[in-house]
Amino acid sequence: MEEDKWVYEIGKDGFAVVFPLIGLAISGGIAIALALANNPAVFFMSLFALFMLVMTLMVLYRQFIMKFLVGKNGFYHKTRPGNGHYYRYSELDKAWTAFGGGTNALYFYYQLPGESPVRFFYNLMDDEAVEYMLSKFRSFHPELEEENEDWDYEENCI
Repeated sequence: MEEDKWVYEIGKDGFAVVFPLIGLAISGGIAIALALANNPAVFFMSLFALFMLVMTLMVLYRQFIMKFLVGKNGFYHKTRPGNGHYYRYSELDKAWTAFGGGTNALYFYYQLPGESPVRFFYNLMDDEAVEYMLSKFRSFHPELEEENEDWDYEENCI
């Protein structure tokens, strides 16, 4: 892994934590004010503040724990502390992207020989990095067809 220089870092958007933090600060402040005023609505506002706390923690987890680093020879994928692994493009059996139908989600899949596919969610702003990985994978596996590579965006969908 040390010999590879990272070209892209997928899923790192420092701005993503701002909105949950703002929501947490506002809802928490209102919940405290309602509690001090002995207002019965404090219960509902506290539930919303708890929800915003969970959302903030999820975003922070994704920012600081999960990693997907893309290099010239391979990529590094970590989903929780201690399980990160570096994969060379030549080691992979398959790699493809998919559009998650009703959820409007983008997924990158990779599969090692004899193992089940691994799915990784990515944002549209990381599409260039994913295309870079797919092109590197195809350079090691020219015999494979581009299966499920791109999704078509229908402009007339509501």
